[in-house]
Amino acid sequence: DRNDRVRRFFDKYVFMKNVYQEKLPTIITDAKYVFAYKDKIFTFKDNELKAYNQYGKEQYSLNIELTNPIFESNDSYICLAEKNGQKVYVISGRNIVWQQDVKGNIAKVAINKNGMVAVAILGTEDKSVVAVFDKNGEEIFSRHIAEDYVIDIALSEDSQFLAIAKVNYSGIDVKSVIETLTIKDAKQGNSVINEYKSDLGELIIQIKYNQKNNLICMYDKSITVIKDNYIESKVDFTKENLLFADLNNKIITVAKNDNNVLDGNIELRFLDTNSDNIVTYEVEEPKELLVFENMVALNLGADAIFINNNGWMVKEYHSMQEINEIILSNEIAGIVYKDKIVIISL
Repeated sequence: DRNDRVRRFFDKYVFMKNVYQEKLPTIITDAKYVFAYKDKIFTFKDNELKAYNQYGKEQYSLNIELTNPIFESNDSYICLAEKNGQKVYVISGRNIVWQQDVKGNIAKVAINKNGMVAVAILGTEDKSVVAVFDKNGEEIFSRHIAEDYVIDIALSEDSQFLAIAKVNYSGIDVKSVIETLTIKDAKQGNSVINEYKSDLGELIIQIKYNQKNNLICMYDKSITVIKDNYIESKVDFTKENLLFADLNNKIITVAKNDNNVLDGNIELRFLDTNSDNIVTYEVEEPKELLVFENMVALNLGADAIFINNNGWMVKEYHSMQEINEIILSNEIAGIVYKDKIVIISL
């Protein structure tokens, strides 16, 4: 609509949010693993984790003994773990706070802003185990799951709740179940486990707690929210022409708007799960959607656009070269190519 066009005009010509590859700081590296965290870019190669500032200058490095790292971050903490291995590290600032080896093969990790860590483990006597550690690396408790595979895990930001998304493949139709439990009670060995079952054949993909401890659940056909033990439907994939969907502090979708074919028919949508308010932003059809907390990135091929959760464009990146990958935090983004990372301050 007219307001969108006015906003894009101001973004481009008044606020000068367009940035160009040749004018931006660059890190020369062929590291396979790269991450964004706060205002820094990290590279990982040969057991060395290197941190670079927004100008591409190396700040420090840490020795981390991993070969195939999983990376998660939240507030002051970074969690690194060995995919299909045993090692877990937690980093704060320039220091390794703790390191632990677990029994089994790590599938997923989650960390909240208090430094609490949940680790989903496969390959033990049970189908799955979820172990929870405090900020000092002490195991608080573990949840053993005999018959189901853990797909995702989530911790509430206030460290009250753990949620486990699990799947059972034994029948004709896949069965997806969400478990939630209170961490304080689980620590004392007497937790009540609440279970929420989806329709048969619906596959759980991702879960995330919002700021009010409501659990957002993304399936292959829908997105729901568990609120006060009640399941609310938020997005039905069968009724919308969705290209992408993901979760940060909101539900983020990219959809073809069939009612607006003549004037740009692709919408980026931000759905607030507390108020049900929807903010939209008209975009080109992206090749990829990436999200982090309050920031969204759209890979447009050689270009990229960065939009915050309020629906305002932060930066628009232009280049002549196809983008390999985008890494993202609230404060910084890295445009990854074969032998370099271009840095964008957000």
